[in-house]
This record gives sequence, C-alpha cells and structure tokens, in this order.
Amino acid sequence: MSGSSCVWVEHVTVRPDRIVADIRIADEACVLTSEDMIDKALCRYPHLLDHACVNDRGETFGAVASRTSVAHLVEHMAIEGQARVSSGAKSLFVGKTSWANRAKLLARVEISYEDDLVALASLRAAVLFVDYLLAEREEARFCVGEAPLKTEKRNGNESAGCFRIPYNG
Repeated sequence: MSGSSCVWVEHVTVRPDRIVADIRIADEACVLTSEDMIDKALCRYPHLLDHACVNDRGETFGAVASRTSVAHLVEHMAIEGQARVSSGAKSLFVGKTSWANRAKLLARVEISYEDDLVALASLRAAVLFVDYLLAEREEARFCVGEAPLKTEKRNGNESAGCFRIPYNG
C-alpha cells in the first residue's frame, strides 16, 4: 500500500471456487461512490449498471451504483473485467461484498472465477482504478479554496484545478 492510497487490497485468499479479498478503505470520506465516480467508471466498464445485483433498491447494480460502498464497485468492476476475457460465451460470474469490520473500514469482496490469475488481475485493475477515482475526488476537494496548482481548459472554459496523471492500466 502506498501512503497516498485511498483503497487497497489488504489480503487475498484464492479458494477453489472464488477469490476472497479484504479491501481496506483509508478514510470515511472515501467509503461511498458518487455519480461522478460511476460516470467515469462507465467509460472503462460500460456494462456496470446492467449487472444483476441483490440490493434494497432494485435488481441491478445501477439501482445502487451512485451511493454504494467503493468495495461493492470494485466487486462489479472485477466481475466485468473477467467477463471481457472469459472463454465461455455463457460464463456467469458472481460476487458478494460485505463489511468484515465497518468500524475499521475493512470490506470483504468475494468473486467467482474461471481462471484465478484472470480474477486476480481483474481485481487489481479494479482496485487501482477505484483508487485513482477516489484520489482525483479527494484532490478536487482539497483544492477548493486553495491556490490552484494548474489552470486548464475543460469544455471551453478555463478553470483552476489539480493536476493528476491519469491511470492507463
């Protein structure tokens, strides 16, 4: 874990039918997703909102996506990452996210797999991307009211903001 990470995998167990990952979240401010995070995630994981998902508000991940735990987002990203490279057209991946210790911001993500190495790579990519999205959000929050680090043009408008090199994994 890097000192500046917002989310990371603390421990992984590879079982015969699934991987079980303990996901640590650095701060309470980073626990939940936002609409902006989901919009950015959809650029890389375009089917997220259509995933089947057992939740209180609907039958898909889209029903809870913009206000769920970041660990839950990691679960669905890792599943979609596996589905992209799956050998079977009718492959079905399932996952489950729960709090191992909510007070200590430790979540448990379980994900089925066809190939354990693909599952681990998909999990790693998902965690890195979510960490990037959280760091970007935290930098924007930190910069409010501060001297701008960089001035940039977005949508034709000049605005002050923080500079961050995008993750291209």
